[in-house]
Amino acid sequence: MTTLGQIVSQVRHRLAGAGEVIETVTALTAPIDATDTTLSVDSPRGSPQGVIEVGFEQVRIKDADPTAGTFTAWPFGRGYNGTTATAHAADSEVTISPRWAASTVAAEVNGVLTEIYPTLYAVKTHEASYASWVDGTAFTLPDDAAGIIAVHRPSGTGTWAREDAWRWEPNAGQYLFLGHANAGDAVRVTYAARPGLFDTNWDPAESFEDATGLDARVADLLILGVAARLATFIDLARTAQRGAEAKADQREQALGVALARTLQAQFEARVAAERDILNRENPVRVHKNGR
Repeated sequence: MTTLGQIVSQVRHRLAGAGEVIETVTALTAPIDATDTTLSVDSPRGSPQGVIEVGFEQVRIKDADPTAGTFTAWPFGRGYNGTTATAHAADSEVTISPRWAASTVAAEVNGVLTEIYPTLYAVKTHEASYASWVDGTAFTLPDDAAGIIAVHRPSGTGTWAREDAWRWEPNAGQYLFLGHANAGDAVRVTYAARPGLFDTNWDPAESFEDATGLDARVADLLILGVAARLATFIDLARTAQRGAEAKADQREQALGVALARTLQAQFEARVAAERDILNRENPVRVHKNGR
């Protein structure tokens, strides 16, 4: 099972491999709740008035006291940059001035999940009993159904047989009408749905498969897409760090652009390959417009 936390870590790893900045970390020496503004840490490092990250939360720091072993946050510092202030356990990792904030990476994960639809989609199954024609609601698909891949009914041998005569009304109640069915007959529909998104409370343990409905192999594709989106910001960071020196060397400045292009090409190739797999494993078959 792939988790959101693993995806974020993999994206950061790919981006860090092309850069030259190694992030400084420390750890909480005592637990904190969502309102604490004093954080006890092992060897406070970094300049005061910076931003630290604990889990998916960013904290704006007013002061660092190496003697006391504490960071003090501004009154507005918890849940900084739109993140959510939460409790954190002792020994939690604290990143000093994170280059790729976990919450930023996670937001881009949801962005790529939105981008890949409708080329890629989740495949789901809904099974229920067929109703009467009389009320016009013979069979209702779930609200997330965006396309029908296949319809099956029980065969006489205890297996499922494909039904090729059906009509779907997605804009009028998600109703499905079959050409040959009786009230009470079991019906199984395999359908396409938009990929789900991760909850924006950013639980690092949230499962990729459960959140998105996509096959586990798509997680690797997602990592490439997020890394490609963020790579262009490498140049901005280098310019800020090196000023005139970076501006003088255009080839060095273009590192992020070159990396983004490489990652984007890999991402697009993976999307195309996954699309072919999806179409081969779940082909949308020709059907009659039955009722």
